[in-house]
Amino acid sequence: MYIAIDRNSPLSIKKQLYNGLTTLILEGTLSTGDKLPSTRALATQLNIARNSVIEIYEQLVAEGYAVSKTGQGTYIDDVIMMSKPFDTSEIQKGSSTPLVDENIISFIPGTPDLGHFPSKMWMSYQKDYFYHLDDNKVGYTEAKGDLLLREQLVHYLRRQKGISCTIDQVFITSGTSGALNTIAVTLKNDYLKLMTESPVMDFVPKIFNQYDYDIQPLTVDEQGLITEKLIKTKSLSLIYTAPSHQMPVGGVLPINRRKELLDYAIMGNHIIIEDDYDSEFRQFGASINALKQLDSNSVIYLGTFSKTLGPGLRIGYMVIPDVLVKKFDQSYELTYKHVQTIDQYCLYRMISDGRYEKHIYKMNQLYKRKREKLLKVVHQHIKGEFKVNGSHTGLHISLKFADYKFNRYDQDQLLKNNLEIELLTDYLVKDDQEDTDTLIIGFGHLSEQTIEDGVKILARYLSQK
Repeated sequence: MYIAIDRNSPLSIKKQLYNGLTTLILEGTLSTGDKLPSTRALATQLNIARNSVIEIYEQLVAEGYAVSKTGQGTYIDDVIMMSKPFDTSEIQKGSSTPLVDENIISFIPGTPDLGHFPSKMWMSYQKDYFYHLDDNKVGYTEAKGDLLLREQLVHYLRRQKGISCTIDQVFITSGTSGALNTIAVTLKNDYLKLMTESPVMDFVPKIFNQYDYDIQPLTVDEQGLITEKLIKTKSLSLIYTAPSHQMPVGGVLPINRRKELLDYAIMGNHIIIEDDYDSEFRQFGASINALKQLDSNSVIYLGTFSKTLGPGLRIGYMVIPDVLVKKFDQSYELTYKHVQTIDQYCLYRMISDGRYEKHIYKMNQLYKRKREKLLKVVHQHIKGEFKVNGSHTGLHISLKFADYKFNRYDQDQLLKNNLEIELLTDYLVKDDQEDTDTLIIGFGHLSEQTIEDGVKILARYLSQK
């Protein structure tokens, strides 16, 4: 079994190993029942640390690519194969936050650590932009975004997400909400329904509601969307999902469910909207490849810089299936919601210089320390039986309790004690459930001490409940 490990690559050894193994599996080179080399043997063969191999094997098992048999080894599970080999050909050319009380500790998820925004680097790129100012930079630019930035995103997506696409398929957007609004407008005459995970961020159904889509909630569990509950429908539908880190429960959709979801979309001529909002921050193993890697024709992929850099930039991007590019080109020309050219230039420079991925690595280490602190103090201070979900990816976790139920009264009481927190019910599409056993805890924007202080407030409240 040959896997190339390039020590000069910007990708980590773990990510290269993960990409190599998943590609061999998806292409069929490794097929169902094949035994993987022992972790010691593969580590020796590739001259890498055995712990790296162990982590990636465990990640393959967790994502459903493989099964571990005690005392026997790790074997390839029954996995969807790609319709064509992984494409490594040359690239084809072609809301503001309200002010809050400083005394309140907010566990509301969604905000990264803005104190680590690379401001000096950003200012140097801005200075360079104006120093080399020419007609092209201050004139009208292509509606779908700066060509150089889109080209860099094609390279980045191939390296980090396993997505092979052309520059023409990449559209720069004003964040995820801007992308969803564009999708809703562009496809409203062809697709009548939005099927969306529930719980979900509330702006998702709200955007599609304003264009009269029929909204159908889809059930999730701790692994993400429950695909066996998908119901056949004759209506062409859009399907919203966050398979790499379900928001807010935190699950990572395993490979068998990804296959079932793709089969469902293909058979019904539906389009999947894949929201990959924070999977860059993976605390165990390698960053997760995209659902779009498995089928480029049925998936619209959404990426964002809101979590890796800052939501104030209002910059994201979409990768559109080839067959829909012309339709989105026409829609962009009509709406022309242009993203600041200077910000696109700064992002282009940051990615092309290799500093974007270095920034992600640095932030991932920061969030790892915060996550470890959160998990430590949760287990130290909170009594009773509970389960932590979503503990390997992103900037939030969910806590599911065995002995407690929560509602808006609990939120109000906690707020009086200077703790702001969200419930699972806050994310339901249909607001017909008052109680929940699950709390959502965001930690990315908080210091380690503030995290501990917030958990102590929660623990005191639970002890009196």
